Amino acid sequence: MHYFLHPLNRTRVFRSALKVIACNLTRVSNIYKNLIAT
Repeated sequence: MHYFLHPLNRTRVFRSALKVIACNLTRVSNIYKNLIAT
């Protein structure tokens, strides 16, 4: 758990988490659009 205190690793983890969240949001919005279209 000590490496989490390092700011560089923190920003790296934060960035990867943001990427995952963004991918999930686009996927959910695409599914939502498909549901509305049909």
